[in-house]
Amino acid sequence: MLATLPDGIHSGLLRDRSKGVFFYFQAGEAANKQHFWRYVDLRDGSVLDNRYVIANLIACASETPRVVEPDMWSHVFEYQERAVESILRSSEQQAAVQVAPKVLDSVQQKVAAIIQQSLNRSDVDRSDAVESLRFLSAPASKAAVKKLRDALRAYQVDQDLNALLTAVKALRADLGIRTTEASTLHRVQRSDLRLICFDFVSS
Repeated sequence: MLATLPDGIHSGLLRDRSKGVFFYFQAGEAANKQHFWRYVDLRDGSVLDNRYVIANLIACASETPRVVEPDMWSHVFEYQERAVESILRSSEQQAAVQVAPKVLDSVQQKVAAIIQQSLNRSDVDRSDAVESLRFLSAPASKAAVKKLRDALRAYQVDQDLNALLTAVKALRADLGIRTTEASTLHRVQRSDLRLICFDFVSS
């Protein structure tokens, strides 16, 4: 039933000591769909995105009377714009965090330092070692760090550089060369947003 409801439907309810408008937007399709909840609080001008708080503000029973204040309705597009601006600002901040330099695990740094010092050795494939350094320059998963730690411990015992290089090469083959750009979140644009519904809350 919910899937058949038209986009942009709205309602309203009374809630003690509350005045604001809830907006629900979607962006993307299918598995990549994103959901955005915003509550424009008209008492203090804030825009909330805490779903637990919002859910408690808009929760009601089927028999709850529908109430929409005319003055709030006349300014609904202004409130909607504030909600949209909040979503776009949040998306931009998340994208900025994604492209910000990440701190590498100390194990990655230590293994990279060992390989860096070995680049001029005659028994080391320089191009392969450079690829390993590229691989180690991106933050690794916990599982990869654990394997690197095991390989580093073995190297510290037997000083077998080839074994260390082989272990890193195996990780490269399993995980590939990951770049920051590849993991960057899609930055939501205004045109991506589709208003699903909104709800007036007043006292």
